[in-house]
Parts: sequence; C-alpha cells; structure tokens
Amino acid sequence: MWSSDLARRGSDAPTPRTPTSQKNQPFVNPHHIPLEQVIDDAPALKEKIFQQEEQLDVLGGRLKEILRACQALKSAAAQHAQAQKAFSTLLLQFSDSMGGDSTLADGLQKCGRSLLELESFGEVLVSQMENSFLIPIEKFYKEDITTAKELSRKAGRLRSHYDSALAKAAQIRRRDRDLKTSQETVREMLETRRQFQLSQLDLSFKLNEIESKKKIEFMERACGFMYAQLAYYRQGHVQCVELEPAIRSLSTHLQNAGAAFENQLREWSERKAQIETEAVGARQKPQRVPSAGTAPVTDLVGYLWVNKSGGKT
Repeated sequence: MWSSDLARRGSDAPTPRTPTSQKNQPFVNPHHIPLEQVIDDAPALKEKIFQQEEQLDVLGGRLKEILRACQALKSAAAQHAQAQKAFSTLLLQFSDSMGGDSTLADGLQKCGRSLLELESFGEVLVSQMENSFLIPIEKFYKEDITTAKELSRKAGRLRSHYDSALAKAAQIRRRDRDLKTSQETVREMLETRRQFQLSQLDLSFKLNEIESKKKIEFMERACGFMYAQLAYYRQGHVQCVELEPAIRSLSTHLQNAGAAFENQLREWSERKAQIETEAVGARQKPQRVPSAGTAPVTDLVGYLWVNKSGGKT
C-alpha cells in the first residue's frame, strides 16, 4: 500500500489549476547565457558570466545549509523511530499488567501494534528523504558546483594567456618582423583563442546547467519529498481511522470501569466515616469492665480505672 502511494506520488491530491494566460507558454530562463554569443566574447556576455560566477558561492552556501538541515532532520527521525519502537514494545509488554481484564489488554496491544506499524512507514519516509532528496542534492553540490568553479578558474587562466598572445601578435605586426616569427606568433594566438573559446563554452554550458538544475531538478526533488510526506501522513490517518472503533470501545469500557471504581470509593468513604464515628462515641461513653474473682469492680473514666469505693487504679 505504501509503495503504491509513493508510485502514484500523490495522485489523489488535488491538481492545481493553471491560469489560462500561463498555458502553452514555453519556459524561458532569463538568466541563461546565450551559447551562440560565447564566441564573440562581447562585454555584455562577460558581465553576465561574471554575475553567474558570483552566484556560485551564494548557491553553494545555501545548498550546504539545506544539506546540513536535512541531515539533522534525518538524525531526528531516526531517534524518533528508535524511541517510538521502544515505547510501543513497552506498551505491548504492559498489557500483561491489566489484572485479567482482557478488554484492556487487547486494546493496549492494538495501540502498541499500530504504533509499530506506523513507525515502519516512518522508516520508509526517511529512506525516501535520503534517496530522493539528500543524496541527489549532495551530489549536485559536490559535483556540479565544484566543476563549475574549476571551469571558471580554467577560463580565467586561459583568458590571461589569450590576452597576452593577442597583445604579442599585435606588437609583432606593428614591428613588421620576419614572416616566420609572425606566423608562429599568430598560430600561437589562434590556438590560445581556440582553447579560451572552448573553456568559455564549457563554463557557459555548466553555468546554464546549474541554473536549470537549481530551479527544475531541485524543485522536483523537493516535490518528491513532499509527496513522500503526504503518503506518510495519509498512512497514519488510515491507520488511526482503522483503530478508531477499537479506541471508542475501549473508552466506553474505561468509563464503566471508572464508574465502578467511584462506587467502590464512595462505599469505602462511607464505611470509613462510620467506623470513625463509632470510635468517637465509644471514647466519650464510660464503659464498665467486669473483674474476675475477688478483684474490685471498676469503671473506666478517661484513661483511669476507678474503684467503686472511689480509689484509683
């Protein structure tokens, strides 16, 4: 049942309505770098690449915080699962202490088993969180962001080499040196430009890929995690609905048992009051205690025994 819910990924949930103005419109990302302009190396393109490179550090920092929070959530969920398992097991064991009341014992066992089964769904939720969100986002952070930073450093080095080769070629042409040296310098400049253009193209594509992933793939992972949450709480709701008749029956039995105990408490209070009243009356009334043999007849007054003749004993 759990697997089918995850497979549907929330198919029972209401589908959000798309406004008419947004239908059949192609997705356009304004932050993408036009690859056809990379070869020209226009100033505007340089500025756009520079802005994208600056955003890498911001994006990396935020992803790192999200991963840290997700790890904390995973650890907390594992601790909760362990605590709930222990609590459920103790409830099942405590059912033996119901004093022969089979209704209470059965009800406690049902509660314990339901909690254990619900926690098994929680373990699946943690697994889904790790496999569908934590691991892919961690891979995105470690591989894509790192690769983009390496490409950025490589492009910066090649830009410096290209600028130097370009300046060198310009100086040679102005001095009109021998043809062979000029040709070698031009070939070096062209090769350096080719390497720089390739590095710029790789960097631009990687930046565009990261821009797409952080919007599309990240949100797909987040939605997948939310669907897993939805399935988990739906299963918990179904579990509680199935348990509700037993809980209601158990509540009625507990009310009857409580009423019976209140009757016993009332009877105990009345009997105790009766015994205390009789004891007070006996202390206030003098009692004659007959003596055996030749002992004088005495009366009990307070805590003294008084002879008939008036002497105290």
